[in-house]
Amino acid sequence: MSQPQIIIDPDEELCIVCRLLFYNIPGFYPNAKKLYRVSQEEGYSFRLQNITKWIKHQYSYQIYRQPLPCKAEASFSKIKIPNKVHQCDILLHTHDQDDGWIFVCTLLVIDVATCFKDGRSLTSRNSLEIWIAIKDIYEDPSNPLTWPKLLMTDGDASFRDAFSRGMEQYNVPIRVVDLYSFESLAFIKALKKRIAILTYKVQYAIEGRLTDGERSRVFKKILKKYIDYLNNSKTRLIGMSPARAMTLEEVESKPSKKLKRAIGKDEKIKLQKGTAVRYLLKAGELEGDHRRRATDPYWSLRVFKIKRVVIGKNPPQPVLYYLEDEPIESTAHLIGRNPKRPFKYEELQEIEEPDKIEYPPDEFMRKYHPTGFVHYVHASSRSVQAEDYAMKRGDHHFLNGMQLDGYNEELKLAFEYHGSQHYSLNSMFHKRGQIDLDEQKSRDQKKRDICKQEGICLISVPYTCDLFPYIRYTLIEKGYLDDVSGSNHEIRNIRSGRSQALENDPHAPAWPFRIIVAGASNSGERNVKCDDVILCGHHLNEPKYGIVRNFYKYLAQDKSKPYYDRRFA
Repeated sequence: MSQPQIIIDPDEELCIVCRLLFYNIPGFYPNAKKLYRVSQEEGYSFRLQNITKWIKHQYSYQIYRQPLPCKAEASFSKIKIPNKVHQCDILLHTHDQDDGWIFVCTLLVIDVATCFKDGRSLTSRNSLEIWIAIKDIYEDPSNPLTWPKLLMTDGDASFRDAFSRGMEQYNVPIRVVDLYSFESLAFIKALKKRIAILTYKVQYAIEGRLTDGERSRVFKKILKKYIDYLNNSKTRLIGMSPARAMTLEEVESKPSKKLKRAIGKDEKIKLQKGTAVRYLLKAGELEGDHRRRATDPYWSLRVFKIKRVVIGKNPPQPVLYYLEDEPIESTAHLIGRNPKRPFKYEELQEIEEPDKIEYPPDEFMRKYHPTGFVHYVHASSRSVQAEDYAMKRGDHHFLNGMQLDGYNEELKLAFEYHGSQHYSLNSMFHKRGQIDLDEQKSRDQKKRDICKQEGICLISVPYTCDLFPYIRYTLIEKGYLDDVSGSNHEIRNIRSGRSQALENDPHAPAWPFRIIVAGASNSGERNVKCDDVILCGHHLNEPKYGIVRNFYKYLAQDKSKPYYDRRFA
């Protein structure tokens, strides 16, 4: 009789050993070489290239991977005409008192082509006061700055409301730049820094002669003098003073930094459309501020796909990559933001197989995080798990990453609850004002178009309607219900509380979905095919949950269907 044999898969052995060594204390090695040395010390003879291949799929390694040095910067050398593009921002400073007024900040404006600048001191950051200040600058006959073709600002609330409405009156579009796109607002950011340094030098010099506790407040008094000084000083980019450049029809400028690699048509496109990537985080971007922390990861926690590739040829610019509006579903649960700014190649980390990203194993989580956690099987959120479930039932991901509030595949019936943010500006949902509202309307229209192509009846429920009558008449109109206006139906409230059958199931959905979706009745009287209901939401008091209950009550009256419920007949 032959001896029994135990066959060991070397690849599986490497994964098990590396997982035990990496997810340990100490552990979380920053590169493959250190993990390779530790494995050798433990008596294993794995090859370095195999360990490198394994560690590249680790979530912790990816976000702390050392970034490449940036060797090229995009420039504004394409903008040559004065008063074509302006940038503006608010400079906060110590409170300055003059003629009984207390000035708390300064509005600064700069012309991109010539670097000509101007500013006004402000008593507040009110959008109306800022609008009056910039209007005073543009309508001053002694000032060469006039109404531009485009105004670039950050997403500060000071540039909304009265300010944006005023700009619309003069047909000046406002481009809201991503909060962390420092390169796009490089001119105004550099001006703010320069003005602050020059002014505070004077204030500190004066305070050297003052008594203890007394402070210098000369910001407004010397602001105009320093602006005139900068406008009449020769600048490196254009080779002349901004005041002289404003008299020319076109101004040639040089790149702000020396190039260290090929750009434009000579640059090789290294990342293609649809490639999954992480983007390089700016200082404090993960925490929502601008302060660099030693503990911050280098790369975004979320993974995005490249949406568009732009090649700047005249004048040559680095190839810029734009990302999709939403991250891939397996990383959507992680903290972070969806950036609107473009990225250079050095600012992106390619993720070759995003569906194989590995997170800390369950054993590690149970040991160091005893409370509940998500069990990852290449599906790191409830929406992804629902999506995987839908795939098994023949779903085709027809919405391209977007979601419906409710969808019944058998009936080809879907619904969307439209709150006020779908129709008008809402400060909670529209941080960038009209831009976010337009994007919301565009997504809504895209859902309608896709559902129509797929033969799905999409019912949009506006927040202004009376839910019961609206749903009933809409279902009748679409042919899902018969018009039996003379009959009366008894609709009972769904009883709250846990079902006895699911009392000990930790994965059971919360009420009312254990009743509606899970079919968890104590009596077993109902015969509901409820696997067809998929609902995505966060809070039980959302209107969409009430709509699901209303849809269910009407649909469950059809005796010919497997989801018939005699309580509602």
